[in-house]
Amino acid sequence: MADIKKKYSEVIKNLEENIENQKDLEFAKKQVNMLANAFLDEMDTLSKIANTKMTALEKKQKQIEEKMEYIEKTLDGIEKDIYDVDDNYDLEIVCPYCNYEFVLDEDSTQKSEIECPECNNIIEIDWDAESLEGGCSGHCSSCSEQCGEDDEDDDM
Repeated sequence: MADIKKKYSEVIKNLEENIENQKDLEFAKKQVNMLANAFLDEMDTLSKIANTKMTALEKKQKQIEEKMEYIEKTLDGIEKDIYDVDDNYDLEIVCPYCNYEFVLDEDSTQKSEIECPECNNIIEIDWDAESLEGGCSGHCSSCSEQCGEDDEDDDM
């Protein structure tokens, strides 16, 4: 803004030095003043518009940051649920004899047989991954493949 004031002063000085007729000089000064005032008014209007838009942009930016923070918290929670698994996970077992559900302790995961805490029957555990993928191992009486019925017929 200091440069504009300096230029304005130079223009007025040049007019005063180069226009000898006082009436023409006053007319030229008025015209320059009108132009300068119109320019300053326009600058003021543009500044107010820019400030209003900047305030709106700052408000939108804050809303976006809040939404991003919410999304990050949500993603962190999802990531924690998916990836932050304790090394000591629980292995749930359903007894094939009484359908009692229980959790194996760490020591039991190394055994090939466990005792059901409810009915005290011995449950054979086959830790081989292939047998787990193949469906029924033929050692139960309550699966949908009805292998228990075949076992009962064999006993007779």
